[in-house]
Amino acid sequence: MMTYLYADGDGVGDKLELLLLDGNVDAAARHSHSITEGITTVAHILQTAGWQLHFCGGDELVASTKAPVERAALTAAHIAFSEQVGCTLSVGLGPSPGAAVAALHRAKLLGRDRIEQSV
Repeated sequence: MMTYLYADGDGVGDKLELLLLDGNVDAAARHSHSITEGITTVAHILQTAGWQLHFCGGDELVASTKAPVERAALTAAHIAFSEQVGCTLSVGLGPSPGAAVAALHRAKLLGRDRIEQSV
């Protein structure tokens, strides 16, 4: 069975906008760079665990796997993003892309910074 993953940074755009509203362009540029590094690290961890990457840009990532889902890899990716970006990451998992989107939405509604499996 295929499992799809949709990951999205929490409050990443808000933090960037606040920096820009304050006129702190240099800090905004550093934050933008950390977002790119963070999502790239997440992609690398998932690919190493056998996930196929479909999309990776900004603070979002979509991937899929036919293998059993390794929670350790998901947890490692989740932690790595938070450490690199200074913002948390929400993740949705499901048997279809739509189910992964719904699970991500549920993770956000439940307070963010979560890995949610579709129900």
